[in-house]
Parts: sequence; structure tokens; C-alpha cells
Amino acid sequence: MKIKIILLENIKKIGKKYDIVEVSSGYAYNFLIPKKSALLFNKKNLNFIKKEQQKESIKIDHQIESANKIKLKLESVILKFSAKKSPNGKMIGIISDKQIIEELKKFNIIIDKKQFIDKKSVDTFGESVLKLKLFTNIIGKIKVFVEEK
Repeated sequence: MKIKIILLENIKKIGKKYDIVEVSSGYAYNFLIPKKSALLFNKKNLNFIKKEQQKESIKIDHQIESANKIKLKLESVILKFSAKKSPNGKMIGIISDKQIIEELKKFNIIIDKKQFIDKKSVDTFGESVLKLKLFTNIIGKIKVFVEEK
């Protein structure tokens, strides 16, 4: 016998979060519902899910707004570092992600090292541009300028 349920998480080959699907009653009652992966499909649970979706939508809107604000802040900032020059003219050492993150804190910009898209470190004099994934489809750019000590 099949019953309708509302999924509370993505489940392979069944459906995505908040989908209404039909599964066997044994699978629903013995596995999905006890693991809190699904709810029975009824009016009360449907209203609950609609409220959860609204909350999630508001949360995502706030995250997008925050990411756009950070992106705008990043456009107006140039991080300046100095490094020693080797006899052959190249920069000694690198400017690490950690140094960049610490410098951004001075501008009240908080980011995580996992947000760096290109995993290249700054190892040359002059200006470099690093990309950050601030949110889905929102990419910020950090300008880093390294001068000779």
C-alpha cells in the first residue's frame, strides 16, 4: 500500500526537500518518519511545511542581501601588503589567505577561507585579484596590492 508523505530532506531516487511523494507505507512508517526525514501528508503538516518554506525564503533573502553588501564593500577596498624581494627580483614568501582574512577584518568584512574560489596564493608584486563565493551566483573580488619592502 502506498501513502503520501512530505519530504523534510533530499532523498535520492525519492525526491527533494518539501516534495509531496508516494512511497510504500512500510518505508514511510518504519524508516522515513522515525528518522524525521518525512511527515505524513495531511492539512496540518502541509500548513507547517508552508510556514517553514516562508521562513527559509526570508533567511535566503537575508543571506543574498548580506552577500551583496559584502560584495559592494570589497569593491571599494584594496588590501596593501609589503614583502621582501629576492636577489633574482621575485617576491620572498606569499600573502596567505589567513593574512587576507585578518586584513579584511579591519574593514569589518568577515569571510571564511572556504569562500576563496581560486586557490592561488598571492606570490607576486603588484596587484592581484582574488575571487570569493559569497553566495550562490554572487562572486566578490578582493584586490590585493603587494609592494617591495
